[in-house]
Amino acid sequence: MKAKSSSDKSDELIELSVAWQIYCPDKKIGGYTLAQYQEIVRPLLELRAEMKALETQKRLAQQKQVEADAASLALTEKVLEDVRLKYGEDSELYRQMIGELPLSPRKGKKKAKSKTKNRKKSH
Repeated sequence: MKAKSSSDKSDELIELSVAWQIYCPDKKIGGYTLAQYQEIVRPLLELRAEMKALETQKRLAQQKQVEADAASLALTEKVLEDVRLKYGEDSELYRQMIGELPLSPRKGKKKAKSKTKNRKKSH
């Protein structure tokens, strides 16, 4: 059996109230009048409606985020490309923007390590 969604459960509560209103509005059922029943379930129905509205807001916010991410990424790529063309891929500015060390210092460190290894081998 498929589990019922919150919306389905809310619909059941509303359908029950409608049927009660149509067929026996003045009768107590389960020890409650229709008005008492409606008063008891009202907070639940309001909460479910609020949650549904929040879920809709969340979906809309997620869509806005996707759109904003795409626009920001496009702008970032444009800025990086402009910096690369104006200052070069090895510039400190460009390398810092992409989160890497400039190529020149890295090359120097590699050479220093390889010289140390060669000295150890020759001794």
